[in-house]
Amino acid sequence: AAGFYLKKARNILVPVVVMFALRTLYETRLDAFSLGSFLSSFFENSLSGFSNMEYWFLFALIPLLIATPLLAESFDSVRSGRLLLGIGLLHFTASYVFRNLGISYAWTSFFSCCAVYYCLGPYAVRMANKEDVSLPKAIVGFSIAACLTFLLVYKKGWRLGAYDESPLFLIESMMLFVVLAKIGERIKTDGPVACWIGFVGRHSFSVYLVHMIPLTLLVSSISERVSGIAIIPVHVAVTLAVIVASLLLAICIDAGLVKPIQKGFDML
Repeated sequence: AAGFYLKKARNILVPVVVMFALRTLYETRLDAFSLGSFLSSFFENSLSGFSNMEYWFLFALIPLLIATPLLAESFDSVRSGRLLLGIGLLHFTASYVFRNLGISYAWTSFFSCCAVYYCLGPYAVRMANKEDVSLPKAIVGFSIAACLTFLLVYKKGWRLGAYDESPLFLIESMMLFVVLAKIGERIKTDGPVACWIGFVGRHSFSVYLVHMIPLTLLVSSISERVSGIAIIPVHVAVTLAVIVASLLLAICIDAGLVKPIQKGFDML
């Protein structure tokens, strides 16, 4: 367990602390900067301030990582994975249906929404490795669930929990994982595509942590200048620009701050 915690502290906690510090610095602005205000804001953001933005999942992920050594054996079998999937689907169905019908639903499962997805990881990997679960089957399963979600959200107006605590979204997530895993099996490990995916993958965590900074800057600069049908190609262009800018920013942060701190961490 000690080795597991050290590895997660190095690979996850270090980038998180670095990004929390940089994001706090960005939010406080240099013109009003002081060491005291920075440390106070950093402390408050780390406790709760960043929980209502794109960093919300970190406040759920880190406690789950802490509990992983206790949960690993319980969910490392096909039987337990199927049982958890069944419980998750039943609870998500009840929660999604009742909430969107306007009926109060206070019951909860033993696991929160994020915990169900987290604990289903080993079972999803097993599904991806099964030969009888082919790429076409996974694509069909994902497409059906996505179409049903679209109909419920945009035709029936059932938006509450549609993209987190919904049985269809749970199926979509698992099928999409299987689709990507099956596609990955067909890519040559020594080819340029695999090298590019590996390179981007090494920075993917930092890309997510930093992406809102270039996104807000770009959106604020063009939101009042474009309207109507022209907004569609602009959305595409902004998305691509944010991906590229986030990747470049993540590479700089990883190389300049995260990696040196991790090397120091390895020396402890």
